[in-house]
Amino acid sequence: MNTSSKEKTTPNIDLEKIYLFLDCPRCFYLDISLNLPRPSSQNPNLNMYIETLLKEEFDIHRVKDIAHPLMKTYNINAEPMMPEKMEEFRENLRLGMNCNLPGVDLTISGKLDDLWINSKGEIVVVDYHNVPLYNEFSFDMNSIINQSKKIEIYQWLFRQNNFKTTSESYYIYCTGYNDKEAFDGKLEFDVKIIPYTGDDTWVEKTIKEIHNTLRNSQPPESQKNCKYCNYRSLADTSKTKKAIKPLQYIQKEPEVNKTTYEVIIYEQDPQVTALFGDAFRDETIIDSFDQEKGHQVFNYEISCVDSWETLTMQVQRKFYH
Repeated sequence: MNTSSKEKTTPNIDLEKIYLFLDCPRCFYLDISLNLPRPSSQNPNLNMYIETLLKEEFDIHRVKDIAHPLMKTYNINAEPMMPEKMEEFRENLRLGMNCNLPGVDLTISGKLDDLWINSKGEIVVVDYHNVPLYNEFSFDMNSIINQSKKIEIYQWLFRQNNFKTTSESYYIYCTGYNDKEAFDGKLEFDVKIIPYTGDDTWVEKTIKEIHNTLRNSQPPESQKNCKYCNYRSLADTSKTKKAIKPLQYIQKEPEVNKTTYEVIIYEQDPQVTALFGDAFRDETIIDSFDQEKGHQVFNYEISCVDSWETLTMQVQRKFYH
């Protein structure tokens, strides 16, 4: 089996980027096309460790060609995919599997947790998942499923590559107990298997939209409900161009020439106020509010700025990162 694309010219989209596109096409475009990713605030070390342990535990039973005890507990009529095949699927997904859509030149990559084979010889997609600590194993299943489309994307991708794949799948959920009297240097977990029937009818349309978005020379419109778009829109060139004008040429040191820009922030434009209040926080030389004129004034020094375009590019680059 070789369903991955070796051509360097074929764009590869990671599964996480598909989630990003579903959340906000503009943020997706800025990330993929302009290398301007969203700031990351996640610390997945513990989650990754737990998922690794689950993978290793199920792989032990896979090598022995026996079902995991949890599969027996939940009366699941399936067996773990054979080790060689499992590693082949994982490697192909790591490199990127072809979408096999006419007119769409994309591969999709991701981290595959597990695959089982049911009594009909069909692939069963399995996803490991961690949830926060609870006194009891309780959660809103709908909200969790809505956050992750991994199973459905994999089901669609395998079918596109002519693998018999069932819509029946499973989440293996692991949650820690928080009702223990003492920590004692260890965490105890409860593991459950939750059945889920996937619906991949949305995937093909989404992949085509991703393909078309990446072919555009301009990013999609900002999303009103995207906090990142609202933040980034403050650095739009049209706004910064109105707000910045050259003040004067100065020479702070004989060997260093710099240009100082006067940044005028008007009260009636709170978005621009927010932009420069943050973007120039570290470099602000003068921070004053002119009550009579009704605007704030910042003096900002940038080396080797020769045009509006250069200045706004620097502002955007600083603001995005």
